[in-house]
Amino acid sequence: MSDVTVKVEFDVGALIRRYRSRAVAAQKMLDESVMKDTDRFVRKRTGALARSVETASFIGQGRIVYDTPYAKRVYYDTKSRVTRDNHPDATPLWLEASKRRNLDSWREIVARVLAQGRS
Repeated sequence: MSDVTVKVEFDVGALIRRYRSRAVAAQKMLDESVMKDTDRFVRKRTGALARSVETASFIGQGRIVYDTPYAKRVYYDTKSRVTRDNHPDATPLWLEASKRRNLDSWREIVARVLAQGRS
């Protein structure tokens, strides 16, 4: 039996740069899609809660934030009646509701950007 030695050389830095830019683009597109798709599930009386996501989130970093003094309370409040006058699909735990409906689409967006480097 004989040993075989294979030596492979490639530019690791170029590979990292190529895929890092795709990953950054994919994260940005994912964040924007999550925000857009989730809006219909967010409780909305005055609109402040729904609008807060646009200024409080960290697009491209995977942090979607609803930032009002009452955001956490209404997100987890599964016992109170939800007003659906402005958003017919409004619900507590709105991200989970959006995820159930949109997860496959979000995965497709990320896969497409990673594979092609564009949307």
